[in-house]
Amino acid sequence: EWYRRLDCIRAIWPYMLSIACTYLVTLSLFPGVESEMINCQWREWLPIILMALFNTFDVFGKMFALIAHDLLSPIQLFICSLLRLIYIPLMILCILPKYTAYLSSLFWQFFFSSTLGLTNGYFGSVPMIRAPISIIEERKELTGNLMMFSYSVGLTVGSLISYLLDAIIGQSTGVDWCQTLPSLNQTTWAIINNGSYDDNKS
Repeated sequence: EWYRRLDCIRAIWPYMLSIACTYLVTLSLFPGVESEMINCQWREWLPIILMALFNTFDVFGKMFALIAHDLLSPIQLFICSLLRLIYIPLMILCILPKYTAYLSSLFWQFFFSSTLGLTNGYFGSVPMIRAPISIIEERKELTGNLMMFSYSVGLTVGSLISYLLDAIIGQSTGVDWCQTLPSLNQTTWAIINNGSYDDNKS
């Protein structure tokens, strides 16, 4: 029994590591860390928009995986999943220092959220698609169990890392510039009111 498992692991280990690494990175950042991003104009709307972007592009990634699951070799798939680790420091730089983050631009917040979702959808689906078809018929069930184990490990470790990152983010200090800036709704109404005033004046 153990020989069968080891033999199966030797055949699908790139897929196992790929899916574990993919969900480790995703759960480390989404939704906990991503919801900590701040923009003084969008304020409470920003986390909602970022999560909508992530989920939308996650669907696109899954759809792309259905039609292009054989673009990469198993090793290339694992390497690409491993490269997603760069999202952790990059998205932290969208938050720290608080209110004066190095990458505080909406462009970076939208870009990282969208590509995180897109790559999660693709690299989270392709290993599940390819692992069973790369093994002999009598070991497909065992392959499915091993892939689910790797998936669960990625989710668990990613969730634990998320707690650590939240603790790091919570320890930061900075000036709350948002207190001195109007919200998006306030700005919008000010523009509308000014426009109405100008029209009446003319």
